[in-house]
Amino acid sequence: MVGNPPWEKIRPFQKEFFARYDPAIRDFQGQTLKRRVSQLAPPGSEALRLWHQYNELETKLAHRLIDGGIYHHQIVLIAGEKAGGDPDLYKLFLERFYSSIRTGGRAGILMPAGLYTLEGATGLRQLLLSQSIVEAIYSFENAFERFFPGVDSRAKFLTLVFEKRPIDVQSFPAAFMLRDENYLSMSDAERDTRSVIITSGFIQMTSPAHYAIVELRSDAERRFVERVYRSVATLAQKSKGLSAWNAEIHR
Repeated sequence: MVGNPPWEKIRPFQKEFFARYDPAIRDFQGQTLKRRVSQLAPPGSEALRLWHQYNELETKLAHRLIDGGIYHHQIVLIAGEKAGGDPDLYKLFLERFYSSIRTGGRAGILMPAGLYTLEGATGLRQLLLSQSIVEAIYSFENAFERFFPGVDSRAKFLTLVFEKRPIDVQSFPAAFMLRDENYLSMSDAERDTRSVIITSGFIQMTSPAHYAIVELRSDAERRFVERVYRSVATLAQKSKGLSAWNAEIHR
């Protein structure tokens, strides 16, 4: 199965909604935005009624998708707290891709690079890393708007290939910060020289709670990161001695 699902959060977008009345509102922030909205949609106005209607519809849709019993990997508990963020169509489609293919079936998908870093995608990473064989993750940058004109040049997206089959240990090639689509047409041998091997052990070492994947340029960088994690305690790690941080992290 091959696909490029939509990339859009399911929630009310205030600026986009009121842009129909004032396109310049997209540049407003904070109190300036709040004042302009109150001017465009004063109490009792049709604009305010439509905004409440749209707000309620998007909120109900998000709750129905997450709590409807179809999707089971959008929200997970991490240290007793829920992690999932706003529902996003790419995350819902990825879980649907997984559930739609048979055991032994394969999928190739184009989607935002947040899949391997964002806390809100933790549940999907858990699914992929435990219930499928990840064959490759190649991440591209939209530098100079090369791939998507009009989209932020800092945006990143990835190509993901996996086979639906439970596995205990992952080991797959990955490449990050790519800017040339010709990378995908290289021979396996040539791609191997420019990719990094990501393993289950490396992910457990660097991100045991969230299963996030560190962006690396080479296996030399990966070995350096491994040495750092083995020799230096993390900030939140509770330990004793002169090298202990024992920092408390709050939001």
